[in-house]
Amino acid sequence: MEKTDRYIAKELSWLAFNERVLQEAADVSVPPIQRLRYLGIFSNNLDEFFRVRVAEVRRQASASTASEQTYFKVLLEAIQRRVIELQIQFENIYFDALKNLRKHKIYLVNEQQLDKQQSDFVNEYFIEKVQMELMPQLLDEHHTITELADASIYLAIKLHCEENIRYAILEVPTERLGRFIAIPQRQGKAGHHGLQAEVLAKIRTLKALRMN
Repeated sequence: MEKTDRYIAKELSWLAFNERVLQEAADVSVPPIQRLRYLGIFSNNLDEFFRVRVAEVRRQASASTASEQTYFKVLLEAIQRRVIELQIQFENIYFDALKNLRKHKIYLVNEQQLDKQQSDFVNEYFIEKVQMELMPQLLDEHHTITELADASIYLAIKLHCEENIRYAILEVPTERLGRFIAIPQRQGKAGHHGLQAEVLAKIRTLKALRMN
């Protein structure tokens, strides 16, 4: 990873390739929805990168000699720095893309921005569609964690139960329900509104966990 190195590690080269996807998402001439799709592709690529390529680097490092471990240590540090840089770019592009969506009267909202009509709709949707799909797992000595599904999205939940703190994980059933749901327009404001399923699942599950 020194400046005198003649070759670039393939892992860093791959990150440079994924940056090209971010450049497409940053292009303001690209339709707003397509920009979000590019951001989704970038995120999926990065997930696979850590599952496959970074895992392989760590495996090689664990099996290497003491002299070889320095190379892998430097490589992993370089990967971490590059990924942090890309994530900062991602966030900037994401918020810019959301601004663009709002210009087209498309809004991605969180649970705190819902009016009463939207909140009632979300509660009903959760009861009818989401609740049956959720299976939170408490993390303690009394519960055995099932094997986590590859390529799935999980929420890490911290619970304050009286004087104790408990932790749980929750798989978001995006393959069965999708990551976004369309909700009614806010009263007095035209446009299309959407709520992330992860937010919906998290908020509604916290109360249920506290009751156990």
